[in-house]
Amino acid sequence: MMNRNLSIMTIILFVASCAPFEEFDVEKYNQLIDGVTTSIFKVIPLFEAKKFEDARKELLNAKLNLAEAESVVETQKPADIEILRTDIAAQKKIIRAIELFIDAEEFFSKYEDVRVLDIYNKYIDKLINARNEYVDGYNLLLEIQNKLTNNQEHLEKYQKTIEELDAKLEAAQDPEFIKIVIINTYVSKINPSSVRDLAIQLIRERCIQEFGTPCEDDVERATVLYHFVRDNHEWIGDPSSFEVFQADYIQSPQVTLKQRAGDCDDQAVLLNSLLESIGIPSGFCFGNTEGQKLLSLADADHAFSSIIIDGEFIIADPTCKKSELGETCFPKLMDANWCIPIAEFKQLLKAST
Repeated sequence: MMNRNLSIMTIILFVASCAPFEEFDVEKYNQLIDGVTTSIFKVIPLFEAKKFEDARKELLNAKLNLAEAESVVETQKPADIEILRTDIAAQKKIIRAIELFIDAEEFFSKYEDVRVLDIYNKYIDKLINARNEYVDGYNLLLEIQNKLTNNQEHLEKYQKTIEELDAKLEAAQDPEFIKIVIINTYVSKINPSSVRDLAIQLIRERCIQEFGTPCEDDVERATVLYHFVRDNHEWIGDPSSFEVFQADYIQSPQVTLKQRAGDCDDQAVLLNSLLESIGIPSGFCFGNTEGQKLLSLADADHAFSSIIIDGEFIIADPTCKKSELGETCFPKLMDANWCIPIAEFKQLLKAST
């Protein structure tokens, strides 16, 4: 019985030794990987042009080519299989990075008219995560740069892309662009239509109370609205979980009216909304109460309103409970403030998108 089993084993080994050996198809593998990189470099200009559906379709081609390349490697099991597995792992990371870039650009494109700090910070985080994933893939390719015939060409292309992505990230963090985002975070809360009825009611009732006659000009109307915000809303700080100029907590006009309280930016938003609701041009202002020069908006520690009469700004700071229009309770603020008309800012925002 033992001899019979040995004979069967001998036959099996003989047949196995005669089976044709499937040699690793290097040319096919290289063609597939070239297809991966070709698709990747087609994808980048597509998502830059906001053609997100086309970008995802092209990226699918990269995934299919990579899946076939991986199947070739795992089926044929060449001698340098670990090197090829590293190559495939690198390509997977790069494809994943491109997916993240597409997601980031599509996410941000949905908020072109609402580019506020919360949205902006999420966008930057997405870009950074995508870049890091891309660099991880590139670094894996560096580990095997001298062990694959087509690796050097791919490395040069990927290195160039990293430089382009870094430039994009730098541009997205340009101080002027960030300034626009910060201002829009405040201006986007201004809602004239929500307070128009209130503004009209205040003008009708309080002009006669304050001036003895109906208001005759925008300065008098603005004074009535300014006094309403100043005298009926106390200063209350933001929740402690929010940091100024990072994810500032800014109330809508309705919330400030309901709570009869808010900090400087909340009261400025309410006043600007009232002014704009009856056609009085207004501005949003930032300043430093210690007189520190505003090198950027991060140097500001105070926000307030202004009315614009004949092209001139008149300060309107309702958190200063004893101040009239044109005055402030922070003397050094007069030398360290910056204002932008709401209408001008909306034009600036439109030009930046």
